[in-house]
Amino acid sequence: MCLEVVSSAFANTALPNILEAQERSCWNLNRRQNNFEELFGKRTNEETFKRHMRMTESSFENLLDLVRDRLQPSPFSRLDYMSPRTILTLTVLRLAHGYTFHNLGQLFAIGVSSAQKCYAKGIEAICGLRVLFIRMPSTEADIASCIASFSERGFPSACLVVDGCHVKVELADHFDSLQDFVCYKGF
Repeated sequence: MCLEVVSSAFANTALPNILEAQERSCWNLNRRQNNFEELFGKRTNEETFKRHMRMTESSFENLLDLVRDRLQPSPFSRLDYMSPRTILTLTVLRLAHGYTFHNLGQLFAIGVSSAQKCYAKGIEAICGLRVLFIRMPSTEADIASCIASFSERGFPSACLVVDGCHVKVELADHFDSLQDFVCYKGF
């Protein structure tokens, strides 16, 4: 009899309090859902898109067409759940503005490690395009053709152009006599 009174009293006082309790705030990560969709949805005008992405929407679509196959989700992986458009958008935003993976995670409502993996996949896809757009001269005839092309544009004796801001460029031995090579970083 005493046990029934105690259990009845517990049910009347403690149980409703437990059922009414909300989830603990430390277990919830408050993320704005669909923030990415709000920012880059169909209502985004060209100026806003260009300001955020540092490229026009048509340039983005052209780039997406070139890398779409490389960004398709793998049918055998549970980690590939983002669309090619989302992965490329995340990648371009990081390249354009230097967003941290934490910020990208909040923007796309994903974890930091997922943002890192998506960025790596996007970079790999973009770098895979280099074979389509960067062709190094491989024969003497190719080199002569490059030099002639640059000479026509007012750059005699030039064969290739490299922005040496982040890359140490070393001249080949037979070009040591050239005085036109300038590297303002002192390499």
